[in-house]
Amino acid sequence: MFKNHALILSPFCRCVVFLFALLWLIPAFVSTAVAQTPPAPPQPATAQPPTTEPSPAQQEDWRRAMRQGPPSTPGCHAASYPSTQWQEVPCTTPPAIPFRPARGPGPATIGNGTDVSASVTGVISEAIGSFDSASGITGETGIDYNNGLTTANTYTLQLNANTFATSICKGTGCVGWQQFVYSATYGGIFMQYWLISYSGSCPSGWMSSPPSDCYRNSVGNTSVGQNIAVTNASLPTLSLTGQAVSGGNDTFQMAVGSKLYSVTGADSVVGLAQGWQQAEFNIFGDGNSTEATLNGAVTLVVRTSTNNGSTSAPSCYSGGFTGETNNLKFAAAPSNPNPGTLPAIVFTESTAGGASSACASAIGVAGTGGGGGGGKLTDTHDFNGDGYSDIAWRNTDGDVGFWLMNGTQILSAPDVGNVSTSWTIVGQRQLNNSGYADVIWRNTSGDVAIWLMNGTQILSAPDLGNVSTSWTIVGTGPYSASNGYAEVFWRNTDGDVAVWLINGTQILSAPDLGNVPTSWSIVGTGDFAGTGNTDILWRNADGDVAIWFMNGTQVVSAPDLGNVPTSWSIVGTGDFNGDGKTDVLWRNSNGDVAIWLMNGTQILSGPDLGNVPTSWTIAETGGFNGNGKSDILWRNTNGDVAIWFMNGTQIVSGPDFANVPTSWAIQGTNAD
Repeated sequence: MFKNHALILSPFCRCVVFLFALLWLIPAFVSTAVAQTPPAPPQPATAQPPTTEPSPAQQEDWRRAMRQGPPSTPGCHAASYPSTQWQEVPCTTPPAIPFRPARGPGPATIGNGTDVSASVTGVISEAIGSFDSASGITGETGIDYNNGLTTANTYTLQLNANTFATSICKGTGCVGWQQFVYSATYGGIFMQYWLISYSGSCPSGWMSSPPSDCYRNSVGNTSVGQNIAVTNASLPTLSLTGQAVSGGNDTFQMAVGSKLYSVTGADSVVGLAQGWQQAEFNIFGDGNSTEATLNGAVTLVVRTSTNNGSTSAPSCYSGGFTGETNNLKFAAAPSNPNPGTLPAIVFTESTAGGASSACASAIGVAGTGGGGGGGKLTDTHDFNGDGYSDIAWRNTDGDVGFWLMNGTQILSAPDVGNVSTSWTIVGQRQLNNSGYADVIWRNTSGDVAIWLMNGTQILSAPDLGNVSTSWTIVGTGPYSASNGYAEVFWRNTDGDVAVWLINGTQILSAPDLGNVPTSWSIVGTGDFAGTGNTDILWRNADGDVAIWFMNGTQVVSAPDLGNVPTSWSIVGTGDFNGDGKTDVLWRNSNGDVAIWLMNGTQILSGPDLGNVPTSWTIAETGGFNGNGKSDILWRNTNGDVAIWFMNGTQIVSGPDFANVPTSWAIQGTNAD
């Protein structure tokens, strides 16, 4: 194993059973660790807002970051690029106009139950409706519900859920339904909730809609403005995003170019988060089952993206849910649509038509990042397998808690148990083919144990044996389905280096990789050349930096990358520009932050990102917003927590989103 150093496999089952059986509630963590109203986040002192219009990529990254940090309080908000702060705006009362459910049979054109919807296994936590392209539009007309007259630019954009069981029906046989609506006539956005086929009089606060339905509205946000003209240029700049959090809030965001508008309300109105499995998006008439008429030889390519924790493309459902319509027909499916960070259904509709069926106009597109698409270099410490990195916490009293994250949104903050403080978390990696990150523990006695996880459930807590305390775990490599193992790297005080090749709780082999003078320290692991191997990053006491490029357990080469003043420390690794190659994160003792974007031994760029007060510490890196690019998690000495969402060396946003008592520490060791 480790040359002549004995590895004593001493079972300590009774100890482990005792330690890992101490699972009891820690309400203090859950109650105090949830997002509060913190002060300003760490922002680089040199960062300046752009002076020009954002590029499409910058705009999309900004929108994505804002989706991951929705307003935390109910009401109405707005934001403009590049600001990452939501500003509260006055709410208004939406019109008492029903945007009716489909009654079918559908028409020859789209709507009233005839449409393409994205359908998933499990539940949707987020859906986004947008237009990939629009052409041939010479105008649009619809019926204005205020006067019944045919009027230009009178329409809705609707993101609609399927119908689902809701507790408010109380066994009466009715079903719930929820819509996210932009009404051009109203000039704003709101959510409309439905109880379809409700028995008896509608509940208090609900309005009646024949034959036996009830509906009500959320508050509305009219900051969007009235009658956005329907043109070839305008439609691709618009998108609707709906988010549903069980036990929390539903959030509706509308993007109009580089501006965002939002409405937030309680999910408990109808409980969408429990039953959202299909999503429909399109342009329709403006209420009361009316039609939007698009004039010209029109072709629209429509995208409905979904987040259900998978990168797999959703299924095409040949149907829709709203009673409103448009005058378009299904056309030939788009060829080779652009990928998106979320999986999607993309389809074509036009005045000419030509497709034999609804789903013949559609193609499924897998996600490239987010909702399960973060990738092995960015979605590290992802305990529930949804593609977003999570945060492990440890209290000084031994309590362990996880924050399951979606950007800066804390989906849940469960306690996982209490473990004697003689045990330390020394790694977080997927160690088997489960899709969930596991936890590696080390005792002061030298014992090594693992929590094999399923989300926040501990499936098993086996001991792996006892290793002399002269050996320290200094890095981990991700589980690879191609070779069937993960890696745990060790370093001895005499300079020896070794690796455990591990599959779950089975140590497949433990080769010694060699001996390196102790002036050199292992400061990170990653795939710096994009070969699929886990390489080892070294730093010498004199400032030299080097990499061991690996092929399995063979050191292929060991180039020196240069010398960096020792006032700079390597504080993390990650794939910050999403090219599939690990980059290097640096921090200076004066607070400066910099990144080396790497291509093997070539440093593509190494810009200084700015200066952050030294009261802030980089806790770890991870893919917190699911765009396939590593982000930076910060902790302040006062307990504040913040994230820099990154796009290469560009800080897209840096929201401060929580404050946690300083008795709790983020567990970032070997979690990059």
